[in-house]
Amino acid sequence: MLLRRKHLRSSCLLAFVATAACDLPVVVHTPPAETPPAHLRLHVVDWGQDLNGSEIYLTPNDSLRLRAVVENRPDVYGTPVISASDPTILELLSDGTYNVRHFGTLELTATALAKAPQVQPQRLTATAKINLVCTAEMRPGIVLTVRDSLSGALVPSLGTRRIRAASATRVDSIVVSPTGSLVLGGGAYPAGEGLWAFAMESAGVWSVDVEADGYRAWRGEGIAVSRGVCHVITVRVTARLRPL
Repeated sequence: MLLRRKHLRSSCLLAFVATAACDLPVVVHTPPAETPPAHLRLHVVDWGQDLNGSEIYLTPNDSLRLRAVVENRPDVYGTPVISASDPTILELLSDGTYNVRHFGTLELTATALAKAPQVQPQRLTATAKINLVCTAEMRPGIVLTVRDSLSGALVPSLGTRRIRAASATRVDSIVVSPTGSLVLGGGAYPAGEGLWAFAMESAGVWSVDVEADGYRAWRGEGIAVSRGVCHVITVRVTARLRPL
């Protein structure tokens, strides 16, 4: 009887251990996901468009800025550098972008170097080719609006108005008679209701003088007109005249 009870206890113990083992959670070891390989891309900031190595024809606006970006592992690579077949066509700006200075064909190469010798690959590269085609129209460097400083309204056409815009190399002028007839000098021309255009495709630092019957003379100085890829970048100026 004693042996029988002992055998019974052993069987119960084995059954308990087996049941407990079956209740243990199953741990599945999943290998970590692999990080996608690092790569470099060329990006046109102004259009939000990537250059994927193929040849692209663009008609640029007044600005064309490029940036090279390291994808997936930017922390292990240095700042990317962009070079062009014509080194005069690119200008490195303070924000890390590259400004395209004039139109033409750009054969671009971007490079990023690894910060440590164990990083592979040691060098990332991206290439692209862009043909920049410019529009043919002439654009003004300055568009002037003449307003009454008190009311904010356009200065009335009654009376004579004289407007003169000058840089170190050029003078544009407009004289408006009380009858509305115009005498234009240089590249000045009327650009719409109350708008006057000067400095046609002429970059530089300009001053503008405005005289109108019934108002004090107005002068604006240090108006900087810069050149974009194809045309000057138009600066809009408002002359607010004080009544006499």
